[in-house]
Amino acid sequence: MRYVYLDESIFSEPNDYICYGALICDAEVSVSIIDTALENLKSDPDIQKEPSKTYDDRTLLRQYFHASEDSKNAHSHLCSSINTSLNGHFSCQFFDIEKLSEDRKNKKYLFDHLAALCSISALDTRSEITFIFENRGSLSEETLKTWHSSFTNQMINSINDNLIIPTFFQNVFFKVSDKSDPGIQCVDFLTWVINRKYNGDATWLDRINSKFQTHTKSESGHWGGASLDFGSQLQSDRIYYSHDDFDDDHFKGVDLISKTYLQAEYVVNYFTKNSLPSTIVHFKNDIIAIHSDRFNLGAKNYIERLASLFLKLFDTAPLIDENTSENDRRFLAMTKKIMSIVVRPDMIHGVRSSISMNRTRRRIIKEYPSELNLDEH
Repeated sequence: MRYVYLDESIFSEPNDYICYGALICDAEVSVSIIDTALENLKSDPDIQKEPSKTYDDRTLLRQYFHASEDSKNAHSHLCSSINTSLNGHFSCQFFDIEKLSEDRKNKKYLFDHLAALCSISALDTRSEITFIFENRGSLSEETLKTWHSSFTNQMINSINDNLIIPTFFQNVFFKVSDKSDPGIQCVDFLTWVINRKYNGDATWLDRINSKFQTHTKSESGHWGGASLDFGSQLQSDRIYYSHDDFDDDHFKGVDLISKTYLQAEYVVNYFTKNSLPSTIVHFKNDIIAIHSDRFNLGAKNYIERLASLFLKLFDTAPLIDENTSENDRRFLAMTKKIMSIVVRPDMIHGVRSSISMNRTRRRIIKEYPSELNLDEH
């Protein structure tokens, strides 16, 4: 299970930036990171001195850290605890609100884009993912599901742009938490550190003991981002195909529309007859629905649904592993290529491919229905 902790922040000076930070970990952030920092703060003799005393008393009373309301003492102990014990990848993205066009200043647009940008690296796994968001106003599990659905559609549409990049559609869970969550406290502090850096004070960033850092800002200044790596590297899943597998020259003279359509049908039908790998059990209902509709000429958007499901299964199952033969590997890769075009109604060849595949499907159902019976293949 992978965990992604997300928190929103506002950078107020010198410009009004809205920022989202994400902490990506292959295990839950341990409460010991916070407990250790609180114990060290409690025993720190400097907490008896004003002006820190007022802030530190409040931090110790509530038993969690909130960077914008904590003292330098609290910052120091949490920073040390993060340096010592945190394992994960932190990423944040921000926009200068004043430099955005009016149609992009709304809350939903900023949430959708910032949350997606800073958490996209979390998706490089077949493992299940839990997204933990710090509670903000009307944020709910349903809101997050809608966000993820939109994000998923963007991921599907992006596949054709670079076929060699694996795209995983793992099972995801959502949780809305409060500021006391250990992971949220770490995100809050690290986002605050980046805030300080972009406001001209890199003192706390210099104290962060990250293995690797990146910092980016557009020339116009309207967008920026940063990333920090802590501890061991995040796990990633292997793929067993290459650029060469997508070469059209492997299939000269082959009716690719017919062959790749049938290949997608065989894959979906196979999973109705066999146990699902744990990585794709969340697609069970989609697989059953496609299988049930395969002879139904009136099924709405059938080809687009089939293509989308095939693409979701391709890397997530995966369909290609170290035991896949060269011929099967290349044909599955070519099916991915064709299906990634079919799901693109914004491209003329996507529309034409979809129309052609729909025509092929009608012909097969009417003239060669046995082609869609898995047991005969």
